[in-house]
Amino acid sequence: MKKSCIMLFLLCWCITCTSYTAYAAKRIGQAVHTDIIAYINDLPIPSYNINGQTAIVAEDLEQYGFRVHYWEEERLLQLDYVPTDNVKITADYTPKKNTKPIGSFAANVYQTDITTRLKGDEIPSFNIGGKTLIFIDALEKYGDVVWYPQEREIRFTYVPNWKLEVPNDDTKDKTASISHFVLELTRDETGEFVVSGENEQYITYVSFRGGKSPVGFQFSLYQNVNLQTSDVAHLLNQMLNADRGEWIADDTTFANKHMKVFINEEPVSILNVTGGGGNGHTDYFFSLDKNIRKLEEIQSIEVQLIP
Repeated sequence: MKKSCIMLFLLCWCITCTSYTAYAAKRIGQAVHTDIIAYINDLPIPSYNINGQTAIVAEDLEQYGFRVHYWEEERLLQLDYVPTDNVKITADYTPKKNTKPIGSFAANVYQTDITTRLKGDEIPSFNIGGKTLIFIDALEKYGDVVWYPQEREIRFTYVPNWKLEVPNDDTKDKTASISHFVLELTRDETGEFVVSGENEQYITYVSFRGGKSPVGFQFSLYQNVNLQTSDVAHLLNQMLNADRGEWIADDTTFANKHMKVFINEEPVSILNVTGGGGNGHTDYFFSLDKNIRKLEEIQSIEVQLIP
């Protein structure tokens, strides 16, 4: 009798667990057959069509140069793309010709309790056959996702970020008090940038960046020119939208009035100004309303601080 009770208890427990799993994994849609082929940096990858969007298996991205980490305790799947010479590309998928009617049922798609993050941000994810699905469009954080209707292809192509560092000039005089500066960078016949301007020697560790992210630039004012650049610092501090992590304002009217930026002789608006600092220096970071994928596209840059 005792044995029968135990068996009955185990049977009820199994039924309860099964019911709970079915409830937890709620069906939210279906994947259908498609003739579209997806690519990651020119390499084909298995894909699904969900409500007209192309989805791929997140775990498959490890074969295409992505770092894929899963933490069971947190139910967290982290995806990052950091291309280096040490990353092995092992993808060998060969697309097969679709023999099923396009749009016909392929598999059920379920909710998932796994949180998926790409480049630190949470993105939509689903469960299909125990695997995590994400939309290929999410990869736009790292590059371009382009649909080619005639070829029936959708392609992700990585767009690397670039950085241009301006060398410090310690040969010019820095004893005068200033209220403005002009920094000019112009390519010469060799393709190198020639640095010139007015009072540009007072700002140090100047750099420009771009690529997938909007163009931005930054520079520092150091303690050895604090007195000489007090007027400059006053202007810059009035431009800040955020300072050392503390949000100040959304308005960039003042920044665009007093800081003029030209790339290839065309004016570029400032989107955001943030500040920071360290041991004896104050840093300023400017985000611009401009996307430049390759540094080679830039022939000249001019930055003017106007009192």
